[in-house]
Amino acid sequence: MVRQPIFRWQVQVGESSLEALLERSGHLAALVEGRTFVDNLRVNSRLSLRPDQVVEVYAAKPHPEEPEILAEKAGILAVSKPVGWSTEPDRAGESSVVTWVAEKRGIPRAEVFAGSRLDSPVSGVLLLAVEPKAIKFLSQAKQAGGLTRSYLALLGGKPVAAKGTWRLQVHNKPAESHFSLLRSCSHRAFAHEGVSLVRLTPVTGRMHQLRIHSAAAGAPILGDVRNGGVRRFTQPNGEVEELARLMLHASAVSLLFRPGEDFSASAPVPLEMQRVWRALGGLDQDFLAESVPQT
Repeated sequence: MVRQPIFRWQVQVGESSLEALLERSGHLAALVEGRTFVDNLRVNSRLSLRPDQVVEVYAAKPHPEEPEILAEKAGILAVSKPVGWSTEPDRAGESSVVTWVAEKRGIPRAEVFAGSRLDSPVSGVLLLAVEPKAIKFLSQAKQAGGLTRSYLALLGGKPVAAKGTWRLQVHNKPAESHFSLLRSCSHRAFAHEGVSLVRLTPVTGRMHQLRIHSAAAGAPILGDVRNGGVRRFTQPNGEVEELARLMLHASAVSLLFRPGEDFSASAPVPLEMQRVWRALGGLDQDFLAESVPQT
């Protein structure tokens, strides 16, 4: 369903202040939160309007969970992002972590830099910089390969090898992801295949890279319907288990500050992901494994 704006206005002669228009209509907060568009372009600052331009405001989606600051060092924050939050403001009206951090710190949103990004359906840890020196450092460290990210995922399909690397172009660009099997389970809903708990470490950072790589390997992420993942499965007793989210979680991040000194943080495994894994026959302690047990 295409989202509709909660406020739409065609600018009249004599109306030049966007801020005044939004304040008059009761939508000034939308400017700060990145939910305001002028002629289909997002704006987040004072702007001089021209007659016949179209101003639109989209609603923010409410969320029961809020992000959490996990750690901080030298102006760099590690933040845990819940499912349903975007990293940065978007037209869909999702609450964004960047806006949340800006509000918590009392600084303009433009002064918050996201060093890593997670899609709205993905939970986990993000790195954001809130000081000029930190923004420059985080940007340079990312370009130099000093930022390492680790994900946990539940895959359904072909058996996954103990360890390996997926190399497959994503959006016509080279992409590489390491994977490590933590545990596999058999389940009647997956016939002759199975389900796997894996740790994924992207080397490159293409959009939807981990989803595309796992699907290409014949084991799409559970809940990733677009790439062949299941949205529900049936237990032996006939009970249908619905997946309330994409089973992909950014569990840890590490940033190299200088030789021998890292800034690391981890985000707890979401309860829904644990519940689904138990329903598939797994154990909570499987998430703590370094690799698949040797037998």
